[in-house]
Amino acid sequence: MLWPLGGNAPWLRVGLVGLLLVAGCSSSDTIATEASTPTDAPPEPAAAPTLEETIAGFRAAVIDPPRVTTLSGQTPGAKINLRSQPTTLSPIVGSGTAGDEVRLLRLAEGEGGYSWYYAQSPAADQEGWVRGDFVDISNATPVTATPSTAPSAAQNALATASPPCGSDRQEALFETQSYTVHLCQSAQGLRYVGTNRATQESVIIDDVAVNQSVYIAIDGNQQYHISDTHLARYEVHDGSYRPLQSEPVTRFERFLY
Repeated sequence: MLWPLGGNAPWLRVGLVGLLLVAGCSSSDTIATEASTPTDAPPEPAAAPTLEETIAGFRAAVIDPPRVTTLSGQTPGAKINLRSQPTTLSPIVGSGTAGDEVRLLRLAEGEGGYSWYYAQSPAADQEGWVRGDFVDISNATPVTATPSTAPSAAQNALATASPPCGSDRQEALFETQSYTVHLCQSAQGLRYVGTNRATQESVIIDDVAVNQSVYIAIDGNQQYHISDTHLARYEVHDGSYRPLQSEPVTRFERFLY
């Protein structure tokens, strides 16, 4: 089992208990408001995680059976963002309104150590990650199982996810304002996977070296240098480096195995 450096290793043991506890966060991911008021309610028994995955470097567990509840906000009718990953730095893929019914399919300890839920809104035909303080956890109830040989919604959601490193070991994750970068360790060596947040286009480079904690991905006459502080792209000719782009790293994780 891997844990991100600085992470909270026991979260998967208690994460689904948190499914029925109120998230006591003081900031929000809504469009209309920047605060929410938690409610107090006794916890209910939670389903045990049966499948696990890694999304953008965060450990996630499938909620099986899924839970049905509503989105919540400090202001009635507040718009609440749905994101592609459990972090406020990821693209917004949709939005819901406080009071909308949603199904909770996955749970992750996301950005800042907060609980994030992968929520599906049948009425709006949208789904995405939402932070726990915008989900009414106190009233979440399990979806009633019906006899079927088809995979559950949670299993389908997990099966369609495609982690950037695939089956290879993830060594590091970096985020800037415009890019998410994964460093993957395969039997052949390191691989650089950089994804543009706006277009979702990826650059995949297999020629990667490490020099004093700086990863250097070489793609022809261009090089991508990424460290804990900066991502830079250079054009290289005859040993001369011409800067093409540079962004500060806003978040990074290195993983221990």
